[in-house]
Amino acid sequence: MTSYAMRGRATSGSIRAASVPRSLSANSPLGVGSPVDVWCVFDRRWVGGFAIDAVVEGGFAVRRISDQSVLPAAIPAERVRLTR
Repeated sequence: MTSYAMRGRATSGSIRAASVPRSLSANSPLGVGSPVDVWCVFDRRWVGGFAIDAVVEGGFAVRRISDQSVLPAAIPAERVRLTR
């Protein structure tokens, strides 16, 4: 089975939309549709092939570009960077 950037379920039930996370500034280049790399806690490296689907409580809802699936847990802002 493929190891994706983050596994697990959001502990608060469904991922809820929220205002911009505290760690982002108003002039951040990250927004819905931005191509991003996600920090893989299992492999301890950045993994590409994702895009921001929504800004949510706890960070971002991230979509895997290859199959358009939204990952089941919010990704904290510090584990997301603009694709280089």
